Amino acid sequence: MAMSLRGKVVVITGASAGIGREAARLFARSGARVVISARRADRLEEVCRDIATAGGVCLAIQADVTDRGQVLRLLHVTLEQFGRVDVWINNAGSGLAGSIEQTTPEEMMQLWEVNFMGTFHGCQVAVRQMRRQGGGHIINVSSLAGRFSLPLHGAYTATKHAVNGLSEALALELVGSGIYVSTIMPGVTETEFTRAMIKKIPDTPIRNAGRTATAREVAAGIVRCARRPRPVVMYLPAARLTLAFCDLFPGFVRAVMRKYIRMRTAGRGVPIPGDNDERGPGHDARA
Repeated sequence: MAMSLRGKVVVITGASAGIGREAARLFARSGARVVISARRADRLEEVCRDIATAGGVCLAIQADVTDRGQVLRLLHVTLEQFGRVDVWINNAGSGLAGSIEQTTPEEMMQLWEVNFMGTFHGCQVAVRQMRRQGGGHIINVSSLAGRFSLPLHGAYTATKHAVNGLSEALALELVGSGIYVSTIMPGVTETEFTRAMIKKIPDTPIRNAGRTATAREVAAGIVRCARRPRPVVMYLPAARLTLAFCDLFPGFVRAVMRKYIRMRTAGRGVPIPGDNDERGPGHDARA
C-alpha cells in the first residue's frame, strides 16, 4: 500500500535546479512540508516562492554538502521548524567530462567531496535523527554510471559507484530499524547539470543515443519511491532483464561503450593529454 506524503517533512539537497527543484515541487504538491538546500540562496528562494504561490509549504536553507557542519545545521534548522525528518534526499552532485588522464587530482577530489562525501554526511546526519524518531527514508540520487562504467566520465563514474556501495551497505545495516534506504539511478537527463559540469572535451552532439529523460520524470520517480520504498530505482526499460543481459554479455557492453567514445569525440577517440608539470627535472620515466 502506498504511503501518504501529506504532512511529511522532506529534506532535499541540490534543490536549486534540475531534479532537486522538480522533486521539491512535486513533494509539495503531494502535501509534504519541503526543506530545500543548495549553495545558491537566490535560486532556493525562487523555488520556495513558486511552491508557496502554489499553496505548498517550503523552507530554504543555504548549505554546502561538502561541509559537515553545514549539513548538521540543515538538520537542526529543519528540526527547529518542523520537529522531525521523514524523508532525506541526497541529490547534490557535480560532474566532469574528460578522460582519467585529463582529470587532475584537485578535480577528482572536488567530485569526491560533493558526490560521495556530501551523500555520506547526509546519510549519517539523517540516520541518527531517524533512529531517534523511530523511522524514516533516505533516498540517494546516484546514476546509471554507478552501474555501468562510463568512459570519458571516469571520475564521475567512480564517485557514483561509491555512492551505490554506500547505499547498499547502509540499507543492509538498517534492516529492521524502520529506516529505508533507496538508490535512484537516472540515465541522461535534461538538466543544468550537463552544462555546469567541468568539461575537458568539446561538446559533441550525439545522435540516436536513446531517449533523454526530463528532470520532472526523474523527480516523479523519486516521489513514487518515497510513497512506496524500493531499494533501487533504475531508469532503464525492463531494468532487471537489461542488467541480466549486460552481466551475461560484457563484450556487448564494451562494444556499446567503444561506440559511445567514437560518438562523443566525433571519431577522434580518447584524447591523450600532453606532458604535465608533475614530472620534475631528472624524472626517470621507468619509475
